[in-house]
Amino acid sequence: MTEETSFRFAEYAHPVANVGKNRRRRILLVLLYVFSAILYAGGAIAVTIPHLIAILPLLLWMLVYFTWGTVSYECCVRVASGEVHFLKLRGKREELLLSLRARDIVWARPNDGRKANAVTGEHCVRDFRSDTRKGGYVALVKTDGKATLLFFDCTVAIASALRYYNEAVTVDKEYLSL
Repeated sequence: MTEETSFRFAEYAHPVANVGKNRRRRILLVLLYVFSAILYAGGAIAVTIPHLIAILPLLLWMLVYFTWGTVSYECCVRVASGEVHFLKLRGKREELLLSLRARDIVWARPNDGRKANAVTGEHCVRDFRSDTRKGGYVALVKTDGKATLLFFDCTVAIASALRYYNEAVTVDKEYLSL
């Protein structure tokens, strides 16, 4: 039985928001594309081989193909067989950021800021949200004697799957019905 066909499988992926650091990186990449095209065309004309400009679209496509994935990806949370995986999806490629057992969660609830702010100073904080301006879910996880505060995007299916494996997870259907 694969994890997709397991009894309690849930997955949620959302594209990363175009705000803050990601927005600045996108603007810088677009400027890089424009300036590299201008420099290449100017260099081809300067060496008096204007036919080199014909391959400029191919070179720009290659530059975009290999660099745009750093700012255009999806944040994914996957719960399967008692394991919680936080992934970064770039097309068909998956980059595993963190994997933990659902029973290692001490508590998890919608992020209203009160309880999370009380323990933020004491623990390591990892943020897996696609948009940091939104609340999402917050969970306190203890693994290997270390406590980590996790922020992530959540749906009713994810919260229900987490609750199935660990009763310390709060499923707030009013909060999650966005």
